[in-house]
Amino acid sequence: MRNLHVPVWLHAFNRPTTPTFVTLYTIEHLSRAMLVTVVPLAAYEHLGDVQLISMLYLGIGLSGLLASLAVPWLVNKITRRGVLTLGTTCVAVGMALFSTGQFDLFVGGMLLHLFGGACLEVAISLFMMDHVPRQELGKFEPVRMFYSGAAWTVGPWLGVFLRNEVASWLPFALCGTFSIILLGYFWYLRLTENPAVYTKRKPVTNPITYITRFYSQPRLTLAWVLAVGRSGWWGMFFIYTPIYVINVGFSENMAGGLTSAGAMLVMCTPLLLPFCRRYGFRLTLMVGYIGVGIMTMAAAFFFHTPWVGVAMLAGASLFSVPIDTVGNTAFLRAVHPYERAEMTTVFANYRYTSQMVFPGTFSLLLRSFELPAVFIASGASMVALGLLAKFIPKRLK
Repeated sequence: MRNLHVPVWLHAFNRPTTPTFVTLYTIEHLSRAMLVTVVPLAAYEHLGDVQLISMLYLGIGLSGLLASLAVPWLVNKITRRGVLTLGTTCVAVGMALFSTGQFDLFVGGMLLHLFGGACLEVAISLFMMDHVPRQELGKFEPVRMFYSGAAWTVGPWLGVFLRNEVASWLPFALCGTFSIILLGYFWYLRLTENPAVYTKRKPVTNPITYITRFYSQPRLTLAWVLAVGRSGWWGMFFIYTPIYVINVGFSENMAGGLTSAGAMLVMCTPLLLPFCRRYGFRLTLMVGYIGVGIMTMAAAFFFHTPWVGVAMLAGASLFSVPIDTVGNTAFLRAVHPYERAEMTTVFANYRYTSQMVFPGTFSLLLRSFELPAVFIASGASMVALGLLAKFIPKRLK
């Protein structure tokens, strides 16, 4: 009897359904999660200065933002399938550059990894919006975040462990392997664009045109600003928390374990879905952002009491769960089907914008202040975003 159910179970993964896109997102997130702690630690070994690391991430973020603006042009020239293939290829090549251990090639690997990630995120999101009904996006996002949380729980710790205990090149080799698996699964699915949407689209390749169009829509702009803050906080957590842990005398494995523990809480997102439906996304986001901000600033005040500081950061991660429960639903519900490629590209640059704004701000702060200033600035920005979230429409469920 069990054998009769296996083909039915597998059938959900060989056609464009929610499990299919959750699987694609999970593989992509696992590839990124394994490097999220490894790369800052490797950069710290190369540069040996927190301010220089902030400047490095600022430059990488700016480069990633500029490169991401070319994605709509690429979608029109080589189709979404081609963009996804290009993205996985860039990630694989970037992993090879990381493995060399040379700093100039290390920077090149960061750039390729960032651009490849932009291609993957835009392409997968476009296919997902074509095949997942708008009414189901509110349910899809928490499920996606749950499995992505599993990837971010395992990835940071596993990447550091493999780098320190097995071989320095192994995390990069595994990430390259994951990108190849993602590409193979994607081509096995043979996903196609929705003709009803694609035939109505008018190709727009001028970045100024679709950027202006995006920011002229208040709901899209608000969703983007909130996403920048969310991404910026997680970037701060993954970059500066390991450095903090090492500076107070703990091991690199402890740093990887802490970041994994913080990400593990994201797996609780489905548990908050009833709360979101009852009280709405607006209250959910306000509680989440303000809670994260207060706990992050508290970590700065307990900076020289390591275990308390670590506990405060863990508490901040707990308050991030409501934010990640909502995820990008505000954008997905607001974007028009006929301009998804352009609007998704602009929205996706929230990650690169956060990698410029936050490290740039931190770099300036670190010229005059110690590392706790990073946590104070990051926490204050989250409190401000919590107050901004009150402008989300009440009807959004």
